[in-house]
Amino acid sequence: MTYILIFIAIVAIIFLAGKINLFIRFNKQVKDLFAQSTDISKQKFSYQQLAGLPEPVQRYFKHVLKEGQPCISYVRLKHNGKFKTGLKRDWVNITGE
Repeated sequence: MTYILIFIAIVAIIFLAGKINLFIRFNKQVKDLFAQSTDISKQKFSYQQLAGLPEPVQRYFKHVLKEGQPCISYVRLKHNGKFKTGLKRDWVNITGE
């Protein structure tokens, strides 16, 4: 019985260490990405930037963006939802950042 408890404890510790390692690596990657980003917030959007894009894409951007609005340097977004990985599979809860 004691060996089973020790085994379960070791598995739990390995699992937690893996989660912590993943969390640390993710945060480092996020910091690295933000450090590499260029501040373009002083630049202004122009409809001329849409030239060459497919017509549906141009229509969408013309609908949601205004001529002359400041450009966005970066966004940090958190989301959640459901994802279906196959026709015969159930929906799976997902979260992301």
